[in-house]
Parts: sequence; C-alpha cells; structure tokens
Amino acid sequence: MIRPTVEGDPILTYYRASPGVDGIEVMSDNTADRFRGEDFDYQVCTSIDATQLTTGCRDA
Repeated sequence: MIRPTVEGDPILTYYRASPGVDGIEVMSDNTADRFRGEDFDYQVCTSIDATQLTTGCRDA
C-alpha cells in the first residue's frame, strides 16, 4: 500500500503473515519522506482489521 504524507511524499507499507509470527507484520518504508524520523518502521499486530490498514495496530 502506498499513501502520501501531508507534504505528498510516498510512504510504502508492506503487510506480511509469516509462520511463527503471532499476528501480521507491518513494515513501512519512510525513505522517500523528506521530514522522516526513522527510515523504516516495523510492528507486529496481533489484532488488526481493515480500518487499521492506514492507522496502524490496535495493540502497538
């Protein structure tokens, strides 16, 4: 999923289900964001629904 920042810079987010991971891995590539803090964000969401695909984990 690609979504823009407020300034219009693209943020690319990957969602992955993997064996041995209790939930969904969410990885965001912030390298194109001119005002970024971290280059990459990583979370494991143990409970997520479709409304959270742009807002992040309920349990993070």
